[in-house]
Amino acid sequence: MVVEAARALIGRCNLRLVKWDVLDGQLRDLDLRDLRALFRSDDPPIGPHPACHRVRYRFVDTVENPETAWLLNPEIFYFVDRGTLQFAAMRAQCAEAGIRSAAVFYDLIPAVEPAYAAGRPPHLEYMVELALCDRIFPISHFSAASLMEFLADETELSVKQLDAIRARVIPAPLGEYREGEAWGQTLTVSSSAPLPHMVMVGTIEPRKQQVRLLKALNDARRRHPELENLTIDLFGSLHPDCAMALHAEIRRNPNIHYHQYAPEVEVAAAYERASFSAFVSAHEGYGLPIVESLQRGVPCLTASFGAMAEVANEGGCLTVDTLDDQAMVQGVLRMLNEPELIADLKRDIAKRPRFSWSDYVELMLGAFRDATAAQQRAEEAFRAAALEYCSAPSATALATDLHGVTWKITDNAADAAASTDRESGERASFLLFRELNGANIEDVAAADVLLTAHPEAEATIIEAAERESVRRILPPSAFFGMAASAEAVERAIAMTRQRARALALHDKTDMRCTMLRAFWSEIPHPPEKLAIVLSTFNRAGFIEHNVEWLLNQIDSRGLSVRCVVVDNASTDDSFHRLQRFVHHPRFSLVENPNNVGMLGNLHVCGGRLFAPYVWLTGDDDYIVPGRIEAVLEAIDSTPGLPLMVHNFAVYHRMQFSPTDHATQFLAEMQRLAPDPRGDGVRPINKIAEEHDNMFTAIYPLVFRADVLAACFDYPFTGIPFGDLTECVPTTKLLLGSYAYCPARWFAEVGIVGNAHNSWSAHRPRWHLVLMPLVLQLARDSGVDEEKVWTWLKVHDALFEDAVSISIDRSETANIHVPEDLNRAQWCFRKAFALDERLALAAPASIKQWVSGVKAPAIH
Repeated sequence: MVVEAARALIGRCNLRLVKWDVLDGQLRDLDLRDLRALFRSDDPPIGPHPACHRVRYRFVDTVENPETAWLLNPEIFYFVDRGTLQFAAMRAQCAEAGIRSAAVFYDLIPAVEPAYAAGRPPHLEYMVELALCDRIFPISHFSAASLMEFLADETELSVKQLDAIRARVIPAPLGEYREGEAWGQTLTVSSSAPLPHMVMVGTIEPRKQQVRLLKALNDARRRHPELENLTIDLFGSLHPDCAMALHAEIRRNPNIHYHQYAPEVEVAAAYERASFSAFVSAHEGYGLPIVESLQRGVPCLTASFGAMAEVANEGGCLTVDTLDDQAMVQGVLRMLNEPELIADLKRDIAKRPRFSWSDYVELMLGAFRDATAAQQRAEEAFRAAALEYCSAPSATALATDLHGVTWKITDNAADAAASTDRESGERASFLLFRELNGANIEDVAAADVLLTAHPEAEATIIEAAERESVRRILPPSAFFGMAASAEAVERAIAMTRQRARALALHDKTDMRCTMLRAFWSEIPHPPEKLAIVLSTFNRAGFIEHNVEWLLNQIDSRGLSVRCVVVDNASTDDSFHRLQRFVHHPRFSLVENPNNVGMLGNLHVCGGRLFAPYVWLTGDDDYIVPGRIEAVLEAIDSTPGLPLMVHNFAVYHRMQFSPTDHATQFLAEMQRLAPDPRGDGVRPINKIAEEHDNMFTAIYPLVFRADVLAACFDYPFTGIPFGDLTECVPTTKLLLGSYAYCPARWFAEVGIVGNAHNSWSAHRPRWHLVLMPLVLQLARDSGVDEEKVWTWLKVHDALFEDAVSISIDRSETANIHVPEDLNRAQWCFRKAFALDERLALAAPASIKQWVSGVKAPAIH
């Protein structure tokens, strides 16, 4: 199926054939060796993509127009190690870039057939990921109906959730032949085959009932002598559960010939001799052997129900109840005794509607195009309405829906404020501020997008906000002068795309959690559901003690947890010290061949998918005893959550001394949230309100592995601390994409981190530029605005301190004049003048991020 679909897609779309790279933790293009193996040809029909051998790049950044791109998975992914987890990770990475996902669904057989009970657990886990895809292509209408019935019967998904999944399900029967091949050519029985001849092709297993049919025919031979002359050829691998029974029937009847796997030419020769074929399975998602028989012009005896009847109904088949032995025997007898029936069926084959692999992929591509076109039409309608409103001298307020977000476009500040709901993300406001006088500045500050009619309004708004002591950040998406109307509207559209993705992640998280609760006792769980991954570089004392601290907890408490160290090519004796742990059954050591930078090492930590959940920490961050058990309990009691967040504390050490110990660090702890709310599951944007860190520290965070893989899915080759990606990708992801998703909050301190850091040279930019960007993102993501304003004001004073320290140390500050100062003035509502003694870095191109939306680059 994969090869045929790939062949048919070539030339019909911009096709890239990709695989999951287990070492780099992201998608990569197939190279020439991969393509030759896939197509089983030294001259594959498509060449490798130019990026296939590039190193250290983000795959999704090489995709042109990601909003129109789709990731299609035609495989059942659990047949490879951690395949389901890999599929979740590639979907999460693609979704973060705006790329939607689709998958082919085959059948429910492993989940519902008792004989395949061993396959039910991984199939249930696979179906959870499948149901979250943006488009699902079952291989038959029967398979589509079965999927929805199963989800309704075996989970507690709501009617709304089931309807949402049903809307994404598009039945797509498989292609029956390759474009250009002969179809349904009527064959004449060869003179070398004087006896009636039946062919059966497919894996020989209990469900497919070949042995059942053979036994029924053998039992009927005395009553129906014509069966004595029937020659039967069987092709396919033999399942152990029916091997003895098959050979017993072969011994009873010398006209039964079992060929196992045979060359295509041998199968083709059997069809040349055949009067008809038989495919009498009890349960199928499609019934490919039926189509293969018809494609060769050979009528088929098959089931009168399910997907097989769906295939048969188009013509060329005789259907019977394959769960009834007598009905199957009578079907064979009709094929033998009624030559006019065979002739009619062959004529039906010739007249049968043809559905090629080209038709199959066009059905998929049509679904993708329809989804993209619907999005584009909605955005164009919004764009036209908003621009028309802006160009009119006066107009009635406009309410319009875009991608599930209801926008109020108005020139009334009070109306805009009342129409804003950043906490849930479902309502937003576009305020056209026509007049500077008369409006409540508090209402103006509440808008999501602000466009003023007057280019000089910026200073007026800042003065009014200060005069009225407005305790909220002014809108980060603010535009001055009507010439900026188009830019303001495009910002609103981009903001809506980001918010729509965040709302979709919320809905899919709820679906995931609901399905996992239903299946949790059955799905396969790895030996270790949690990995604690420590990133280190040249901190031998800290990392050795930390590993010892963790393994002591794991051993003494009998915890099924993996401890992993990812060493970023340390040049001290870290590697030597860690050798004493390498034989521990719960310890793994990953050694980078070269140093890839601090964030680059976190990319390695996140991309390896060490376990379904990952607690990612530094070498000098120490987990409080008992908190690992709390995480394990939460994984089981609230399965599927994207994130768990601990209250945390800090201690201070420049370096590890021989007398230091983790218990001492715990005794020195200073809590970040001294008066936290109690444990519980709540939206991530509400957990962010516990303290001012805004997820900039990684060590209190326990990620679902696919979310972590998306979080650090960057090459991190840009300017350090240049933007949120090159500084705090955790904040950018969690507040930009997952703000509305539920997460688990632990009020008790779970870890103590070393407050001493090595990036003091970046502190001026951190306080003047980056933390304001973080808090603007928090504001736009629904975090309490008064808290955000309070936390922002702290960085005003911290910036002055950072500048003094940089001057004293003769450090260079990465601040761009006047762009960074202008942004800071709007955010802090005060003018900034840099001390002339502060050395500034040379100008460089830096991307700024506001609410997950790229602003124009600064040069």
